[in-house]
Amino acid sequence: MGTFAPEHFGKILSRFHILAAPFQWHENDPLVIKAAKHVGLPIVTHDIGCIPDMLRDYPQATFLPPTEINAWTRVLKQLSAGAPPRPGPAVKAKSMVANAR
Repeated sequence: MGTFAPEHFGKILSRFHILAAPFQWHENDPLVIKAAKHVGLPIVTHDIGCIPDMLRDYPQATFLPPTEINAWTRVLKQLSAGAPPRPGPAVKAKSMVANAR
């Protein structure tokens, strides 16, 4: 999707059913993970670096090795099959960005 202003996060993320973040490096503190968590998206991401700690108590997080393509395919298909419709932004974008920091 490219870059966009932080105040648009809520509107943009409301169009998604799942956040897939297969980073292949150690992320420091990714805002996209914080934002997706804040709006309640299921998150599929890797099991390295600080991300598992960020999502330790988040029940909608799934951790996979970043290079296991078959596992990613299987999990994303499973989550997509049960993805409910997402009506509009779950929260106001300004408060979501402030809370994600």
